[in-house]
Amino acid sequence: MTPFHVAGIAFLFVGFALACYQGLQEFELVSDVSWITWTHIHFVTIGAFTQLLFGTLPQLTARNSSDRDRRHRLSAPFSSD
Repeated sequence: MTPFHVAGIAFLFVGFALACYQGLQEFELVSDVSWITWTHIHFVTIGAFTQLLFGTLPQLTARNSSDRDRRHRLSAPFSSD
């Protein structure tokens, strides 16, 4: 697990906590805070998804390049280069 994954999970946890608070606001169990809605949206969409994407893309790229290198090595003895 990379630091990007840890940050993404943290953003998701905070986003979940904000969603719970927003739900409690609907039932008027907690005081209204106007910035909760946009903070919740930004924590989940911008924070969590980009961190998880940045953490996963290098691993996917490395996996694809290693597959390509393996295919190249297997076809090298038969190539006319």
